[in-house]
Amino acid sequence: MLFNESDTICAIATPPGEGAITVIRVSGSKSVELVNKLARFLPRQIESHKVYYGLLRKSDGDDYL
Repeated sequence: MLFNESDTICAIATPPGEGAITVIRVSGSKSVELVNKLARFLPRQIESHKVYYGLLRKSDGDDYL
């Protein structure tokens, strides 16, 4: 399947199993909008190539994932 350059994609970048952290890679034209809905701990201005730590929340409520 071919993807358009502007498609927003999200993928787990760490191996499956239990671990201390999980890395999720998000890219595309709507990636900032998507991440802001899930990661409310982020600052208003997100810097490229910087790591941010926090807990993700469900987009439809206050429960943590």
